[in-house]
Amino acid sequence: MIGKNALTVVGVFVGIILALTLVVAFAVAKTGLVHVPVFSMFYHGPTPVRVVESAPITAREFQTLLTRQVASQLSAGQTQGTNIMLTEVQLTGALRDAIVQALRKEEATAEHVQIVVTPNYLEVSGQLKQRVITADLRVRLVPVIEDGGIRFDATDVQLGDYPIQPSLAHQLAGSVLSRDFGTWRISFGEIRFTSLTLKDGVLEIDATPNIP
Repeated sequence: MIGKNALTVVGVFVGIILALTLVVAFAVAKTGLVHVPVFSMFYHGPTPVRVVESAPITAREFQTLLTRQVASQLSAGQTQGTNIMLTEVQLTGALRDAIVQALRKEEATAEHVQIVVTPNYLEVSGQLKQRVITADLRVRLVPVIEDGGIRFDATDVQLGDYPIQPSLAHQLAGSVLSRDFGTWRISFGEIRFTSLTLKDGVLEIDATPNIP
């Protein structure tokens, strides 16, 4: 009788451990950070609004793109302010180059990085890979004019199949990148941004020459 009771207790204990192991394995697989045999088949990952294709654009090329738009309008006699139109293709190219430059370690890579512009937010998505770890991220940002530049505030972040707090996402990004995306800004000495508008596929910015 005592032996049967002991076997029952052991069986229940083993069952609990097995159940907990399965739950943990499923939860880890849904993060997308590592591949978990069998359980990763249930992983879906964040889905961007749409796919944007673009070759990398260096910071110098991106700055030239902005200043040329300003210069062309100034040469046409428009001196009170200028209007800059940036497509999501151009922004994606600039982001891809910036991510490559910001990766701290040589074994870290970035794939499928892109920016989608919607009327309500900018959506940044991509995969940051370092050895066996893959951070599959989708971040929605609201751009804010600040001191003549543009600050990007994260409002919605998804890692794998899980929504996470933007503050935690900052820490995750900071472990791979030289700076976290919550503090990234766009600013140039020759141009001062005054206002911006989000449209479908286009970021429209009003700017003036930055005269000291």
